[in-house]
Amino acid sequence: METTTQVLNPDPAPSHDHGQTVDRVDQVSSVTLLGLAVVGAVLAVGLTALTH
Repeated sequence: METTTQVLNPDPAPSHDHGQTVDRVDQVSSVTLLGLAVVGAVLAVGLTALTH
């Protein structure tokens, strides 16, 4: 007897490579996010200074 999941998804394709977790594959590191925030802040201050 098949489960509902097996019936609806007879050959489910894995969304991640075998042996890799979501933490290592899909998430952006905190260092990268911090860098983007700093660059955005510098650009905002620079553009504000240019317009005044």
